Amino acid sequence: MPTKAQREQREANRNKAMGHAIRAAAFRVIRDAPASPSDVAKEIGESTQSVSFHMKQLVKLGCAELIEQRIVGGNVKNIYKATEPFMIETEEWEELAPEVKDARARDFAQAHVDDLVLWARTHGGKDKFFHLTGNHYSLDEQGRDRIMEIAEEARLASEEEAAAAAQRIADGADSMRVATMIGVIEVPATK
Repeated sequence: MPTKAQREQREANRNKAMGHAIRAAAFRVIRDAPASPSDVAKEIGESTQSVSFHMKQLVKLGCAELIEQRIVGGNVKNIYKATEPFMIETEEWEELAPEVKDARARDFAQAHVDDLVLWARTHGGKDKFFHLTGNHYSLDEQGRDRIMEIAEEARLASEEEAAAAAQRIADGADSMRVATMIGVIEVPATK
């Protein structure tokens, strides 16, 4: 687990990376699947040269990594992927400026909406492995705190299984992309 200082530096780097429209768009593309600057450029409608520069900036900022170099037509084709998602601890969230919180919440929500739309387009609602639960509870403080603990336990168990799956994939098992959404938010009461 990274230290608070390391997480704060990652957060500062991420904010710097996402502060530029081309970098933010490129990150969204490589978050979904590894890609080359030319692939990203086609996807977002920018020049390959500009995207290549910004992909290198994403690497410098720790938001992406170069995972492969291929020779294609005598040229080197670099393939990048997004690094693991950044987490913000509750204490650190409280220290963020309101506009940063707003941007991060929108980025987080949009990523999950994008995943749901992609799933709907590719599976047409027919997928035995799809499970999405949205519950609203009326809780006291103790109940909210316990549900937060349960969500964290589920997140940690999911990360353990992802690590085990990575080893099975390295040993030759087929891989697939899976999105998880685990969260608890306190919403204002409506009248």
